[in-house]
Parts: sequence; structure tokens; C-alpha cells
Amino acid sequence: MIRKIEKKLELILECGMQGNTMAVYKKINPSDDINFVQNYATLYLNKDDWGEYAHGSFEYNDFEEFWQSFTRIDNWINSIPLFIHPDFKKIILALLQDTVFESKLQTAFENWISECK
Repeated sequence: MIRKIEKKLELILECGMQGNTMAVYKKINPSDDINFVQNYATLYLNKDDWGEYAHGSFEYNDFEEFWQSFTRIDNWINSIPLFIHPDFKKIILALLQDTVFESKLQTAFENWISECK
């Protein structure tokens, strides 16, 4: 008998910017362990102006581990939040408020804050 192993995925965060998209899912394994999976896709032009596509995924033990990795990217704040799971809005809002931004990033910061409310 073959037993099917099921994994439950729940969308937590989806955001994008020109040429990029990223989604983070909460993954519940059959043993009820919880991980977070980040899927990304990037379309960019190479030196010959041909579009190239890159995609992949990373897995994290908890959401804060993902957030630390995500916010190390120089232009992360310019990502536009398209979806934030209601249960994670307060978590992301608290993480955002721990971050200090230059004034030129204020509009992008306000976009994230408004999505969390």
C-alpha cells in the first residue's frame, strides 16, 4: 500500500515589483511541523536585451527567519504587498516598526503599513 504524504500550504504574503514576484506560504507537514516556504520569480534583461527568467524557493523554520532574509535585500521596501494573511498583519506591522527608513522610502513604508491595517 502506498501512503500519500500531504502537505498543507497557506498563503501568508505575496508581493512584487517590476520584474519580480514573491510568495510566502506556511507549510504544515504530516507531522504537524510548520515551516515557511518562499517562492520567487524574476524576469530580467541580459546584456543582449533578451529576457531571462529565474525562479526558485527557500525554506525557513519560522516567519521571523524569512523576514530577516527578505529585509537584507537592498530594495525590499519597494516591493508592493499584494496580499498579507490577516493573521500575519500584526506580526508584519511589528516587524516593520522595528525598522528605520530614510525619508525617501517613506511612501513605500506607508504602502506596507496600510496593507497591515
